[in-house]
Formats: sequence, C-alpha cells, structure tokens
Amino acid sequence: MEWTLRRIDDFSPTEAERTYRGLSASRKSRIDRLKNEDARRCSLLGEYLVKELLNAKYGIENAVIECAENGRPFLKDSPLFISISHSHRLVACAIDDKPVGIDIEKRKPIHPKLIDRVCCPAEKEYVLNGSNPPSDEVADEGILTRFYEIWTGKEAYFKAQGTGITDFQSVNLLTLERQVVPLGEYILQIV
Repeated sequence: MEWTLRRIDDFSPTEAERTYRGLSASRKSRIDRLKNEDARRCSLLGEYLVKELLNAKYGIENAVIECAENGRPFLKDSPLFISISHSHRLVACAIDDKPVGIDIEKRKPIHPKLIDRVCCPAEKEYVLNGSNPPSDEVADEGILTRFYEIWTGKEAYFKAQGTGITDFQSVNLLTLERQVVPLGEYILQIV
C-alpha cells in the first residue's frame, strides 16, 4: 500500500490545468459541478496525486481515473484500488492491490451528540476515556483526537467497502487493521 498527501497551496495553476486536461469525461463532469474553487482544486490535486503515485511507485503512466455510479473513483483497466480524501487545504490519496480507504480530517470542536451518532459503545468508552462529555461543545484535545481517530477510520472503512457511509454503528473500528497518521491538527487514517 502506498499513500501521499499535499497542500493545495503547493499545487501550481500549471499543474492544475495540465491535470484537468487529462481527466476522463466523468471526472471532468464531476469537477465542473463543484461550485467552490478550493473544492475544485482539491479534486484536481487528488487526481494529480494518484497519477504521480502510480507513476513513481508502480511505473504506470497515463492512468485513467473514472467514477463509479456511487461517485467512488477507480482506475480503468487496472487491478489497483484508489482512495482520495481532502480536508480544508490538504489532499491525500492511497493506492493498493486490495480495496483501500483513506480519510483526513482537521480536528475541530464537535457537539457531544456526534459521539453518540458515530461511536458504538466500545468506541464511545475509548473516546471519552472515563470522562463525561460537556453538554454544549467538546473541545478537549484528548477526546477530539480519539473521536477523529474513530471518525476518519470509519470514513476510510466505508470508502474501502465502496458503499458510502451506511451505518456508523455497524462497525467497531477498534477491531480493524488500520494505519493512523497524526499530522498536527489533522488526523489521517488508512483502512
């Protein structure tokens, strides 16, 4: 499994234009529908990173990335699997020979009800670590770090499954093989 990440601030307009020209019709259409310029740049950077990683690590040039009906990106005519994620100004991608999911999120305060919605009982115990969540906003760094570890892991898990998020409670992330990468105020996870 290979993965990489990059800031959109380090993605030049020339690289973005060249990437856009090389897109498949389905990917172009998807990016053209995005209203936010940063979202378009993040999507283009995701495409760029996949192609760069394919070339550098697998020797594959001119890969064609398509969109499945559910929006999941896949490599046309390739046995490899890809996953792309972005949060704010960071974009990450992963490539593997088996289904893979990657997610990156910037930690920020949450409403405590989100913990109940996302976490199964064992995960909730792990996230809260014996404390009670406040009634209005969770800002405790330890709780937030553990919560976003669960959140990014579940997002990555459902991406690897190719189903989209169906039911957060249906999986206990603590039992899955995964790679957690803390990146300052961000958490990246690969399943």
